Amino acid sequence: MQFSDIETKRLELELLEPRHADAMFEGLNDKRAYSHLDESPPETVIVLRKRYSNLSIRERLDIKQHWINWVIKSKSDQNYLGYVQATVKLEKQELLVAYHVCPQFWRQGVA
Repeated sequence: MQFSDIETKRLELELLEPRHADAMFEGLNDKRAYSHLDESPPETVIVLRKRYSNLSIRERLDIKQHWINWVIKSKSDQNYLGYVQATVKLEKQELLVAYHVCPQFWRQGVA
């Protein structure tokens, strides 16, 4: 399966890589974003980079699914705004999509 970046007039979705951890860390540490989530902000940039390293492995053949993760980047100012996750469950023919927009970018039409 081939995965790639996605582009709109305003935004770029870049395939997630460990290098994105530095740019994403501050925005993901805003506790307001976690009031309805069953997870906590990343503890350190190093922990986030390790998580991104794991998430950037896109094929999970042992459980027959693909993980596709992108970071959302603004074209106008190059800020990283959040992320999008897609899980393709091959056996069930399901696609699950989730997103997280960092609170400082809420109500700006990102989602």
